[in-house]
Parts: sequence; structure tokens; C-alpha cells
Amino acid sequence: MPDNDTAAGRAETTLNDKVRSFLPSMGLPEERRGRNRGSQLTDAERELYRRILSTFASGNVPSREAVMVAAENSEQSGDKALRRMVEIDLIQVSDDGAIMCAYPFSATPTGHDVVLDDGTLLHAMCAVDALGIPAMLHRSCHISTSDPLNGAQIRLYVDASGQVNADPPGAVVVSAVASGTGPLSSLCCPLLNTFESRATAEEFLSRHPELSSVILSLADASTWGAAVFGGVLG
Repeated sequence: MPDNDTAAGRAETTLNDKVRSFLPSMGLPEERRGRNRGSQLTDAERELYRRILSTFASGNVPSREAVMVAAENSEQSGDKALRRMVEIDLIQVSDDGAIMCAYPFSATPTGHDVVLDDGTLLHAMCAVDALGIPAMLHRSCHISTSDPLNGAQIRLYVDASGQVNADPPGAVVVSAVASGTGPLSSLCCPLLNTFESRATAEEFLSRHPELSSVILSLADASTWGAAVFGGVLG
């Protein structure tokens, strides 16, 4: 009989190998994952970045004015800090400087609704980001989204450890990357979606052969979300 612990260890190693190989292809090197996320910032800038994330996590959108005040209180340039966060694609801002997203959070609805265990409604940038929010916040949540191919409603429950229960149970995640250059918010986020089944995911991808893509189980997608966002806020 196989050694269950050994088999589990092999499965974990295989998944970790997939994480290491796939995330760089999405523009996510080691310094932009987990506790290392934001490590290119100065200490003051990183604290401001975490403040932005915490504001989103509370169900509010951080205003530029509030960020500027917080930056001034920590004796740094808010404009410079935000430019640096945009440059390394931690956040994105609108033409008038409003903060539109700080991955995994969006300032506007995206079709990936995340409701925390206390009822707080958040908008995730994509399916994987939604699954990464419980790991970032150490909270359980419900995720509501829909299949891009047929509009079927999909509901997920994710506990704080990342375990996922799905309705329908055969739901999967398509992770795809468009060609070109630009932030992940334009190249990847619109293409990282949950499908009600592998069949609809495969049908969608057959209609878009130009995409570089992979179909993920919900367990894998949750693990990858945790690899990117777990530990960012401690």
C-alpha cells in the first residue's frame, strides 16, 4: 500500500513546482508573491501600500486624498509612492489619479463578488484574486461569479485555510494571459474566470486559441491565490 504521507508530499511538491513555473509567466516573480510582495518599496512606501490594501479589505475604496495625508504623516511623497506602486504593478490608478485597484481588490464591480464572514462586500480583480483574499485576510468568505460562456451562476465557499466548496461542484478556473504588454489588470485579470465545468472551460478556450492558458481545479487556483497574496498583510 502507498504511504499516504509520502503521496501527499509528492502532490504538494508537484503543485509547488507548478506554482513556481506558472506565476513568472504571468509577470509574477518571487518578489511579488506572498510576504515578499511590495519588497521593492521603501519601508514607508510599503506601509502605505498595506494601508491601501487594508482600506479595500474593510469594504472601502481608499481616496487619493486620504493616501496623500497618510503619506505626509509618514514624511514621504504620496505621489512618488503611488507612482512606484503603479510602476511595479501593485496598484493601478485612473487618468485623474484615483486608485482603481490594488490586487486582489477592485474599486468597482468586476463580476467576482467576495463577501467576508462579517458580511463585508469586496470586489476581486479576477477568479484567482478572489480565492487569494481568504489567505490574505485569514477570513472565510463566499464568492459569487458566473461562467463567461453561458452566464451560469457559480457560488463558492472558501474557509480561512483555503478549502473550497463549490456549487456546482465541477467548477474550474481558467487562467489565461493575452499577448502584448501592460499591467496584469488588462492582460490577465479579464481572462481569469471561473467556469461551471471543465467542458465549458474547454469550449471557451477552443474559441480563443490565441490565449496562453491553463485550466485549474479550484484547489489549485486557491493554492495559487494564496501563493500570491498570503502573508501580504501579516
